[in-house]
Amino acid sequence: MKPLARACVAYIAGRLICGTGVCSVFDCSQETELSQTNLDEGGVKISGLPSGRFLPASSSLNYKIRLNERGQNIDLSVKGDFFKGFDHESSCFFAGKVSGKKVYLYDYGELAHFQFRIMEGAKVF
Repeated sequence: MKPLARACVAYIAGRLICGTGVCSVFDCSQETELSQTNLDEGGVKISGLPSGRFLPASSSLNYKIRLNERGQNIDLSVKGDFFKGFDHESSCFFAGKVSGKKVYLYDYGELAHFQFRIMEGAKVF
């Protein structure tokens, strides 16, 4: 996966799983921050997001993320603190977990682990 795709997945998974005022994620490997504003400006679209409060711990829901810069599609499934999915552009799977204020993502295409810090602030949704 490309770094932007990983950061988008980490941000969205963090928002869905934490359900609190997550305003951005900090990509520890790239030393960059990604926020809702970045996603909006980049034309990222997410289908299947629940309205109002986020996921109950027992829910398992599927989402489609579209990175509009080139029409890249990412499938994302979330259950409890865990998430997994498939990046269609790189044709690879990923999986991860949100724990405390960290998002851990394993990219099967890169065969590597990535870590993101959740930054909290006012609710955007």
